[in-house]
Amino acid sequence: MPFPTISALSTGVLVILLMGLGFYTSMGRLGFKQSLGHGDNRELEKRVRTHGNLAEHAPIVLLALALIEMSGADRRGVAILALWFVIARMLHVLGLLGKSGPNTPRFLGSASTYVVGMLAGAWLIVIALPRI
Repeated sequence: MPFPTISALSTGVLVILLMGLGFYTSMGRLGFKQSLGHGDNRELEKRVRTHGNLAEHAPIVLLALALIEMSGADRRGVAILALWFVIARMLHVLGLLGKSGPNTPRFLGSASTYVVGMLAGAWLIVIALPRI
């Protein structure tokens, strides 16, 4: 079984982003003197949700990409989905931490996350079913 290089690279980038967002949230907690939750502070709430949203969505999609890649599937297809996902998550971060309310980066990041996740899930099913 080959090492899933594409998925590993994507995971590395998103781990760094996640740790950066976690640090940014922690610094906000210190600055706003809020140890738990967001205390109705809109800025801290944005930081908490930006970090949390990445933590909620990234692991399962990255796992799916790694499993697809380890199955020997087309590397170009995996690379396209992985790059799309990393860009989607970065757009989502920019959208959430930028202008309040609905905005284009946030929409594109969210929509792309769902599309990539659905495609990865479907691809995994197509790979796994014949092997049962």
